[in-house]
Amino acid sequence: MMRFTVSQDSAAAPVDPGRCRLLGVDEHPVGGSVHAGRGELAVETEHSGAIALCVPWDAGPMGSMMVQTCLLQQRDDPYRLSLEIARQRIKLVIAKAEEWQVWDHPSASDALAQLDRARRHFTEAMTSTDPAAAETAARRSIATAIDAGERLAVAHGQVLIHRRFGSRAASSAVLGMRIDASDPPARCAPLLGADVDVVFVPLDWPAIEPEPGAYDFADAIAWLDWAVAAGKRTVLGPVVDLAPGRLPEWLEKRRGDHGALRDAVWGFAEAAARQLSTHVGLWSLARGLHVSHGHGLSVGQVNDLVRRVAVAVRGVRRNAPTLLEVTEPFADGMHEVDEPIGPWRWIVSLISEGIHIDVLHVHLEIGESRGGRSVRDLLQLSALLDRMLPLQKKVFVEFGAPSSPVPDGGVWRAPWSPDAQASWATRALTIAMSKPHVELVAWHRLRDDAGGEPAFGAAERNFAPKPVLGRLVSFRRRLRQPLGPWTPPAAPVPERKGA
Repeated sequence: MMRFTVSQDSAAAPVDPGRCRLLGVDEHPVGGSVHAGRGELAVETEHSGAIALCVPWDAGPMGSMMVQTCLLQQRDDPYRLSLEIARQRIKLVIAKAEEWQVWDHPSASDALAQLDRARRHFTEAMTSTDPAAAETAARRSIATAIDAGERLAVAHGQVLIHRRFGSRAASSAVLGMRIDASDPPARCAPLLGADVDVVFVPLDWPAIEPEPGAYDFADAIAWLDWAVAAGKRTVLGPVVDLAPGRLPEWLEKRRGDHGALRDAVWGFAEAAARQLSTHVGLWSLARGLHVSHGHGLSVGQVNDLVRRVAVAVRGVRRNAPTLLEVTEPFADGMHEVDEPIGPWRWIVSLISEGIHIDVLHVHLEIGESRGGRSVRDLLQLSALLDRMLPLQKKVFVEFGAPSSPVPDGGVWRAPWSPDAQASWATRALTIAMSKPHVELVAWHRLRDDAGGEPAFGAAERNFAPKPVLGRLVSFRRRLRQPLGPWTPPAAPVPERKGA
């Protein structure tokens, strides 16, 4: 049991306990529940060790996003939520500044100045005898520390991307785009242009196999043929995705029957491999299977599904390159599961079982409350990508953000708009491609979905391009030539007195 006091006098939005989650050591998800009442958040969990509380937070000018406390020992006395969040944010900025060795680097001067301000606000929050003033100071500390972290992540990304591509151009496969297989390739071709290197072609299992054993791969074949003719590389899949709506209706009716799921996956994977392997550059074996979506699968059962798809694919094309898609990398939505698997333990378990994966493809879409897409700040995204380096795998990163507000999805600095979407993408792309293990960045959706879905597309539903598409293309073109050495931004010219 753990309790956190929450200010009732703040003008900020109250914390939604339904969106809170718990983390243990190494940010592994912990089962439990969070309840609000009487100016407190009460945490109930069977976990006996230290835990961190992750909450949606109104950070004022920085937006509304998920933040967390440090690991805290469970005790009877309540913790002050705002103070513990401020402590963790400052600690994270200091840790990354130390890891990146930027204390004396000119690129980090603005970030470190903000960090000093955040620490002063934190000291004020710790020492003030006025509860209202202490709460105000703690909230200022959080917002200022988030700003410091984002400045640090962007500056570090700028320096490293110039170091990585200063004297050489990037590879021929840097920018990807996920399309809807039901869209006609000819209609989408002008949007993809010459600067999108890789096309991600999904396999819509419900549409492909509406009845057991009756397969129709026409849409996927049309896209693969077009990609070959256009000189673009392809990623096909995922073959297996257990998220709602991703399985055929006849299989959904047997939810919980692992034997039926296992046999259906084998049949679908084998049929896809036989009919599509000729033009596929990279196979996406599975997406987000650590999130069981009510299927109640163990780690062993999940890994068995991945292994079966890999065997089916390589049974037709030996040594076919394979990819694994990691969704919900921050483990959102798993706090209600008694024994959550967690994304990192899932990856490690696959590797330890000898299941060969060539590429880890991490999804970093933000701006939507479901599917693990709550807003995170740029330092959290950068730190997560750093965490993947020791896995010694090539990494693809799939980004996405909406161009219009989404209820409860969070806000990055300002309400989501086409310009905010483009601005966020520019910074995120630079941070990702500055990492030595990240080989490709992709955008989550070519155009907006119909039916009220969040507007994640790089183009409108009517195929009209958004500003973000121009930013993606511009970013790709920059990397076709060496960037040259990094140079610090020019200092502003001081105004002369009397001018």
